[in-house]
Amino acid sequence: MKRILVLSFITLIIFELAFAQKVSTVLGDAWTGEVVASNDNTREITIAYEVKGKSETFTGVLNEGYSVKMKDGTSHTLKVSEIPIGSRIRVFSKTKDQDIGGRKVKLNLIWRVDFLGKDEFTRLREQINVSPAVSVTLAESKDLPAGNPLKLYLAIEDPGISESLVGWVKKWNRDFGAEYGSIEVVSDISKADVYLARYGGSTLIAEIMPTATVFLVLPKSDGLEVIWKQAVVINPDQYSSPLIEKEIEKRMKARKK
Repeated sequence: MKRILVLSFITLIIFELAFAQKVSTVLGDAWTGEVVASNDNTREITIAYEVKGKSETFTGVLNEGYSVKMKDGTSHTLKVSEIPIGSRIRVFSKTKDQDIGGRKVKLNLIWRVDFLGKDEFTRLREQINVSPAVSVTLAESKDLPAGNPLKLYLAIEDPGISESLVGWVKKWNRDFGAEYGSIEVVSDISKADVYLARYGGSTLIAEIMPTATVFLVLPKSDGLEVIWKQAVVINPDQYSSPLIEKEIEKRMKARKK
């Protein structure tokens, strides 16, 4: 029971970190926004974000010597000027007192920077393998299409999860297909009614807990429409994904109402 409660608490934190603009936790503050200013001399980064329709800013100082891993596996000491103005990032910070010129000043020290891409759906586009220019909108709680069978395309980075979901689809068709409609997993994305995308998300605070992000997506003539998104804790010993299965089951049954 204790393990379940801990995982539930971690899942809640992860969901908030993934999609909120600012979250305060016992581990520090997480801020998500667009870079509007930077200063190499002071190592300051300023990001803008919205709260209830109002624009706010956060300024923090990047820890000295902070490095990022390059694509070739090497490390590079990051200069704040290397972060283009307009970039979407998430920073993790803690407020600390520092001695500057003989007096103590409170600084927001940034100890981690996550680069989020063009918008919150950048990695989703990459996982589905569509152009970065494709429009993606959010319409949570929208119904699944009424087709029978419902044609489902899996865009999942973990083959174990894919195999598990294919097995679950077979069980669904056997037990509930006649009553609520069957599901067909298709390999050709152009023939799909709905996409299920899953990719490994950023880990929780200094690599403590790995996460994944899951989406149900409808293809539209003018782009993609997200009808469900969720951040989850990855269990390395479990390939089944009951959360995904329960969500699809709920939405399949809702089509009959």
